[in-house]
Amino acid sequence: SQGMYDEALVKFNEAIVSAEPSALLLANRGHVLFKLNKYTASSRDCDATLEKNPDSAKALRIRGECNLKRGKYHDALKDLSAAQTIDFDEEAAIMLKEATEKCKEIEAVVVKMKLE
Repeated sequence: SQGMYDEALVKFNEAIVSAEPSALLLANRGHVLFKLNKYTASSRDCDATLEKNPDSAKALRIRGECNLKRGKYHDALKDLSAAQTIDFDEEAAIMLKEATEKCKEIEAVVVKMKLE
């Protein structure tokens, strides 16, 4: 919460190495990794979280945001929609709108190319 993400990552890594990590611990490390712009690593932690707890709105939201940052708009749309179904979040709603618009743009280009 103080923005000390490098230090937080060290502590999360220590906790994960010391014992079997909980879904929440993995989701929290995924959030820190996201804040450090390590989107692939963050997505992996979210995947691991969702294996342990498929209804983790936090992991779905973080992974959706990672997908949005990496230009994987359809995956972002899927994750953010699922997160919103579980637990509504204003920030996630904004990201969901962005993902939806990007998917529509992509689909419009595909349709245009098919028509040509």
